[in-house]
Amino acid sequence: MLIKSVEIHNIRSYLQQKIDFPAGSILLSGDIGSGKSTMLLAIEFALFGIQRGEISGSDLLRHGKREAYVELELDINGKSVKIRRCLKKSNDSIVQDSGYMEIDGVRQDFSPSELKARVYRMFGYPLDMLNKKTLLFRYTVYTPQEQMKEVVSADSQSRLEIIRKIFDIDKYGRIRDNARTIITELNAVQRELRTLFRNIEEKKNELREKKADAESLEKKLFEERKERDEAMKAVAEKQQELGRLKEKIIVMNEKKRSLTRLETEFSSNKKRMETAEHGAKSLEQQLAMLEAELKSYAHARKMDYANIEKTMEELRREEKEKLKGHVLITEEITRLSGILNNGICRTCGQKVHEPMAFKQHIDMEKENVAKIESDISQIKSRLSALGAELTEARKNELLLEKKIHAEKRISEFTALLEKSNEEKAVLAGENKKISEGIIALESELKEYALIESYYSDIEQQCTKLQQKLIVQEKNVSRIEQMCEDNRKTTIILQSDIRKMEEAKDRAERVSAVNQWLSSFFIPLTEKIERHAMLAVQQEFNRFFQDWFNMLIEDENINASVNENFEPVINQNGYETDYTNLSGGEKTSVALAYRLALNKVINIMIEGIRTNDLLIMDEPTDGFSAEQLDKVRDVLQQLGLRQVIIVSHEQKMDSFVDSVVRIEKENHISRVM
Repeated sequence: MLIKSVEIHNIRSYLQQKIDFPAGSILLSGDIGSGKSTMLLAIEFALFGIQRGEISGSDLLRHGKREAYVELELDINGKSVKIRRCLKKSNDSIVQDSGYMEIDGVRQDFSPSELKARVYRMFGYPLDMLNKKTLLFRYTVYTPQEQMKEVVSADSQSRLEIIRKIFDIDKYGRIRDNARTIITELNAVQRELRTLFRNIEEKKNELREKKADAESLEKKLFEERKERDEAMKAVAEKQQELGRLKEKIIVMNEKKRSLTRLETEFSSNKKRMETAEHGAKSLEQQLAMLEAELKSYAHARKMDYANIEKTMEELRREEKEKLKGHVLITEEITRLSGILNNGICRTCGQKVHEPMAFKQHIDMEKENVAKIESDISQIKSRLSALGAELTEARKNELLLEKKIHAEKRISEFTALLEKSNEEKAVLAGENKKISEGIIALESELKEYALIESYYSDIEQQCTKLQQKLIVQEKNVSRIEQMCEDNRKTTIILQSDIRKMEEAKDRAERVSAVNQWLSSFFIPLTEKIERHAMLAVQQEFNRFFQDWFNMLIEDENINASVNENFEPVINQNGYETDYTNLSGGEKTSVALAYRLALNKVINIMIEGIRTNDLLIMDEPTDGFSAEQLDKVRDVLQQLGLRQVIIVSHEQKMDSFVDSVVRIEKENHISRVM
């Protein structure tokens, strides 16, 4: 991994600043308090955000500002990665805002916790350390200035846990935990399996008893079936005899029904004859009445009343025309009389020159009126006469209709009377034949009188045999059910025994696996873990001793790392505690420890992608001039892609490939 640049805005003493980082060794140089370590804290914040108990938002946000951000650009396996993380002041607190990660130009927004998880995945760090208080990044890449020596003096158990995770050795512990969980589960399975086959002998004894019962039941079933078959045969014989008798009874019953039918028909015919006789008498009476009525219509004659109506219609039209002419002539007479009396025409204004001629014309018109009135009177007289004639014609027409109706009714009643007499003759003939049939059937039925009694006896015998057969059938069904129950129980027992034997075999296999896990597999993982830890420890110890001896060339003091990765210091032949060392010696131990850890990670781990980066904050605290010279050799031998060092030592400028100078003026840090 390579840090390409970092841009910070409103972070501590910085307002706005961007620094480009080349590959190789880089020195952040400047006076104490100029803002060098702030740049490293900004890098860590961009990657992991605010760390509870380590660094807070108020430690980073510049006083008087309400928002800040850090944008970090990285090169990871050839991919360009940008990470931006933001701070904002909300009421009285300073919190992280959402940020983003951009990979090869493709940007995604994330919440602070999501962004941290993405960084862990990108770096190849174990995700189960995501919420741990101790950052893996601070063990492998960067430790703040004031915590440089805490790596050495940290809690032994925490340090071992982190080293196991770094080198993926903790997986053996997880494997053992999983194996112990499996052993616990297998023990539970064994206990469960034992409960499944603990009654296997009882089941086997029960199975033997069921097989013996099956033989006894089969014999009994054979005997019961034999008795049932004999009963079935006897019932069948009786049923055949009943069938024959039943056929005769059917014939007899049919004859009885025929007799009943004939008797009913005879009675019905007799009633119909009586009804026909009564009807004939009634028809004769009605016929006599109709003939008397017909005589009263003898004088009726047919008249042409349609022609009369036509003549009357013509006279009415003529009368109407006469009346119209009467009105017109009367109006004309009135008009002419007015002109004659006035002596002048009101219409044209001319005077009457010949009054006599005018008067003659009026008299002639009056004669016409008199003639019309005479004609109208004659027409009315004729209409009156024709009306009377029309009334008489209609009366005659009605009488003729009644005469025709009476003649029709007489014809109908005569036909009905003839039909009634014919029906009486037919019914008398039918009843004679029916009477003969009744006598014949009564004679035949006397022969079947004994059959019903015999049928009843046979039916009772058959019923007793059927009851006996039912008992036999029940016995057979009961024993068959017992056989079936025995068979099912046998199958269940066989299945249970088979399952018990399978459970027993499985319990033995589970026991073997359990024994293999506890006696072989778990001890094997412990042995592998010890060898793996020993390999890491030996490699770590070799590099630690090399870096320590390079930094401190004193034959009277030497240092190594024990199996718990704790530094062991020998001074003048005696083991001494780390706290008894001088400031420069403590720094040398801490720096050698950090460099050894970084070197071993580079050699032994492929998954972690921060193994070619090292960030050191004031790594030479307390170093003498001679020790500072040794740092040059250390940097040359590291062989890392990028090393970023913070130091205020002027001598360090000549040890690195690039120098970034930082100054602080008026409480504002900037790159020179």
